[in-house]
Amino acid sequence: MVRQDPLTHSYNRLALDEALLDEYRLAQESRRSFAVIMVDADHFKKVNDSYGHTVGDIVLQKMAKLLAVQVGVKGMVARFGGEEFTVLLPNTSAQEARSVAETLREELEKEEMIDGLYITASFGIATYKIDDSHYEQVLNRADAALYKAKEQGRNRVVVSA
Repeated sequence: MVRQDPLTHSYNRLALDEALLDEYRLAQESRRSFAVIMVDADHFKKVNDSYGHTVGDIVLQKMAKLLAVQVGVKGMVARFGGEEFTVLLPNTSAQEARSVAETLREELEKEEMIDGLYITASFGIATYKIDDSHYEQVLNRADAALYKAKEQGRNRVVVSA
């Protein structure tokens, strides 16, 4: 319970931070990479404003379930906060993470949340770099890539340089 988001039943930020720290340590020891995908529901405030917070909660629950089903055992899905989720993909390259994110993006835009309501999401990706001094650097790069995706029109995937 302590590591689970009560609304979406996905992992929470505490569980994500623990997993990221473990992955970071493994990456330092083994020189293998891992990827982080930041996912943010596009125009989510409009959903809450137009349909109410109960529907907004349903959207978040369906979004979390879709992400978890699609990611499966390849990684971990956590609610980062609000309408933002993080996907941790161990032993994954940027190209592999882009493929996963594109699949997630496509599946999400096809999913009917409630009668006639569809949403899109923006995705930012970053991978571990050998000179990272902390796992949060990977998160920060993924977050910056997410904001680029939003600036470029939303409903897209951007990989950090």
